[in-house]
Amino acid sequence: MRAERVENRGEIAELIRKAEPLARAHPAGIQMESWWLLPFLETIAQRPLAIVIRDGNDLLALGFFERRRSSLAIRGLLKKRVMTFLSRGPSDFSDILLIPTAKPEEIARTFAGALRKIPRIDEIKLEQFPEPSAIARGLSDTLGFPLLDWVRVYSADLSVGYGALWQNAGRNARRDIHKKERKLLERFEITYDALREPGEAFLSEIVSLNRRRKDRRSPFLGERASFTLRMVRECQAAGRLLVFTMRANNRLISYRLGFARDGIFYDWNTSYDPELFDLSPGKVQLSHVLRWCVENGLSEFNFMRGDEDYKRVWSTGHTMNKALVFSLPTLRMRIASEWAKRRER
Repeated sequence: MRAERVENRGEIAELIRKAEPLARAHPAGIQMESWWLLPFLETIAQRPLAIVIRDGNDLLALGFFERRRSSLAIRGLLKKRVMTFLSRGPSDFSDILLIPTAKPEEIARTFAGALRKIPRIDEIKLEQFPEPSAIARGLSDTLGFPLLDWVRVYSADLSVGYGALWQNAGRNARRDIHKKERKLLERFEITYDALREPGEAFLSEIVSLNRRRKDRRSPFLGERASFTLRMVRECQAAGRLLVFTMRANNRLISYRLGFARDGIFYDWNTSYDPELFDLSPGKVQLSHVLRWCVENGLSEFNFMRGDEDYKRVWSTGHTMNKALVFSLPTLRMRIASEWAKRRER
């Protein structure tokens, strides 16, 4: 068994395409498929690399990463060189992909050795391992660093039916949604829709809505916009895209954009018209989206990472994404350590 490091973007792109069956087979591999990773690689990835584990010529495992720089010490003059999963930031789930017959413990030992040999890296920060990950525990044990609880991932089991979800939401939530929806209906003609091929005009509406809201974290604005728009188009072409809209007098006032796979809807991005903040169009729409998902035979609504109140209201359970973070004994890290000690004196 041997590890190979690949740093050529073209070769990494080809490996992502070859890994497609492994991503589709992974229980949480929705954002490890090519329609997600390739747009990131080709738009905003800084210094990508891949690690490939082979037994002879047989592929056993792949991991896709990138190297970044972040401020470390001396008032930002010293930059820390960090290795993360490829698409860290917008991605909710990242993992190392294994063939079905691979033994995670053996792969972990070889992979850990490859990670330690990557040159010019001060810290390895692998976030968003889904629970469970076949290899995360093995990497943790081999490297001697603990897996950290990173962020909760809430979900709703749709098999219980919409009525049960509505009751589980609680009396206060139900009353608030009824009240806000009634007020919206008094002022507007409200319509709801589910789209699998929304088109370019709708993407322009989403961008405009996020601009009006002035949400700097929106993936449709700023440096991530090129990735997001391309990813959405690729996702649609792959048959994964599912978008829910809420309109008032035909004006978009709320949307939920996500991905559908294996009976699960992954609720990735949402926004609403800031002028209607007091009427909570997002909350009202979510109740209709959940009903639609139940009525159309989906088995799970995955809220993806984050601990927002509305997720706890509707969820029937949660998992915990993990992270593996450790520093390497490089000169930069030693200088930063000494600098920190001097500042504490």
